[in-house]
Formats: sequence, structure tokens, C-alpha cells
Amino acid sequence: MSRVFSSSALLSGFSGTLVFSYGDGELNGISESELVFELQADDGSWTSYEGSVDAGENTISYTFNEAVTFKAVTASASEARLTIEDISSAGIGILVYPNPTANRIYIQADNIIRAELFDLMGRKVRSTNQDQIDLSDMQKGSFVLQIKTENNKTQSFKIIKQ
Repeated sequence: MSRVFSSSALLSGFSGTLVFSYGDGELNGISESELVFELQADDGSWTSYEGSVDAGENTISYTFNEAVTFKAVTASASEARLTIEDISSAGIGILVYPNPTANRIYIQADNIIRAELFDLMGRKVRSTNQDQIDLSDMQKGSFVLQIKTENNKTQSFKIIKQ
């Protein structure tokens, strides 16, 4: 999914129904029948919940009868291993998602100078200073994304294209 809702504070003891709305273009190649909720815990791990999808309204909902604690929510394919690389603890503050992806990756960072995507042979296959990279015309495989910020910090991420 192309969208993640994050909170700067941990949301503790939530119970009730969450409804996640999405646009058709945000599915990143995921079939709506495969959608699940993903909640991120304080330690960065993600837990999946099978929700009710309303394809007509472009929503997935889930009722939490037991209290949950989380800091971010998104939707993903049920078989995907969702990872959002967060290195804010290192002082750089970069988020890259979704990973794996089918079509596009999004970068959340202040002052991106350059984002470069390399294949595993070390060849540069994409380069941008924008906050997203379109991978829809690329073959499935693994790539390395290097992001350089204005303060000359560089971080690398392994990207999986489905």
C-alpha cells in the first residue's frame, strides 16, 4: 500500500473499529481480496489482521475487541512481508515504503538531495530527487536504494520488487 498513517506518540489501549481508506492507485498491484491491516508496534514490528474489505468504498476495516497498542497503520497483501525502513533513531529520519513493492516506492525524508536505485550488479537503474520512484516497468528482483540528504547523510535500503 502506498500510504502509512503514523503517530508521533504511541497509541495505547485502542479498542474499536479502524477503517483504512485507499485509492485504487495506491494498491501497488495488490488485489483487494488479499488486503490485510498492518499495525506497527513500538519496537517497529508489524502485525497483520484480516479485515473486511469493501471494494466499492475502497476501505478495509477491522474491529479490535481486545485493546491494541500501535504507532502506525497501513494495509498490505496478506502474504507480503511488510517492512518500512525507519532510521530516525540514527538522526536522519528517513522512511521508505512499501517494501516489497509492485509498482512504486515512497520516501519520507527532509531535504532529499538524491535517491539512487542500483541493481545487484551495482548498475544505477533510477535516480531522482523526488519523494517517490516508479518501478512499474522494471523486472522483479532485489535492488539497493541509496538516499543522500542535504546534511550529507547517506542511508542504503534493500528494495524488493514483486
